[in-house]
Amino acid sequence: MLLKVHSGEFFNNKTVPTVKEMIDISLKINRASRKVLTHKAYVGNLNKHVLPVFGKRKIDSIKPSEFISLAKWFIKYTFSKICNKSEGNL
Repeated sequence: MLLKVHSGEFFNNKTVPTVKEMIDISLKINRASRKVLTHKAYVGNLNKHVLPVFGKRKIDSIKPSEFISLAKWFIKYTFSKICNKSEGNL
């Protein structure tokens, strides 16, 4: 599948990929350029937050407003974790 993405064949296909399929491709393409812990953090966050909501859905079925809502929630979630960690260090 990765070869199909690089050659453009994947996008000529009439079948729209799911979010999980695109995430898998992205993780494979970018794995070599990321540190191991960064890659593990991405996989963990995607498995915990993105795939349960969007994983089986086709890319073209997701409305921008849905993605923005998830992004806003994730920013708040991440910020609250950072704040809680820093409070413990005071």
